Amino acid sequence: MLELVFFIMISATLGALHMVAPDHWVPLTMISLKEHYNGGKITFLSLSIGFLHGFTSVILSLFVIFIGIYFFPTYYIKIVSIFIIIAVCIYILFNSLVEGRTSTTAAKPTIIISVLPDLAVLPIIFYSVKFGNVYLLFISFIYILSSMISITFVILLSNKGLSRGLSQVDPRYFDYMMVIMLAFTAVYILFFS
Repeated sequence: MLELVFFIMISATLGALHMVAPDHWVPLTMISLKEHYNGGKITFLSLSIGFLHGFTSVILSLFVIFIGIYFFPTYYIKIVSIFIIIAVCIYILFNSLVEGRTSTTAAKPTIIISVLPDLAVLPIIFYSVKFGNVYLLFISFIYILSSMISITFVILLSNKGLSRGLSQVDPRYFDYMMVIMLAFTAVYILFFS
């Protein structure tokens, strides 16, 4: 039971943390300020973006689970999950390096980035197969819900001018925090599950 709670918390934290990165909420904030959207429209669009981001991430993860279980017996879930965590961490770090070398001021932010799937949740959902389908879906739901709440909260604050400091944070720091969380998750899976 404690292990299940751990993975629910990791799923919620990853969903919330990832959507706080400026590259997810700044595009909608810029559009809503330019177009003078009201609070209801901003909330609806924010929740929609959070849902689409979380949903596409979960669908990608479920696809990987389907492929993974086809090729690997379920008793390899622990090993495959750790391998996926390492691969995702390498991907996130590599992507952060590439983002760090390109000028973010030259690139115009796009709302498409906000809804693209997030690979960070992939190993969490993959490992959740161990708990059964109901808990797998529950962990997926928690990730989607936390993504929705997080981006909506940040966008509503930003439209009120309360998140200027957050917009100054380098998005790579959020990537680094996710890598640290995933590394701790790998250690947990390896030694305590």
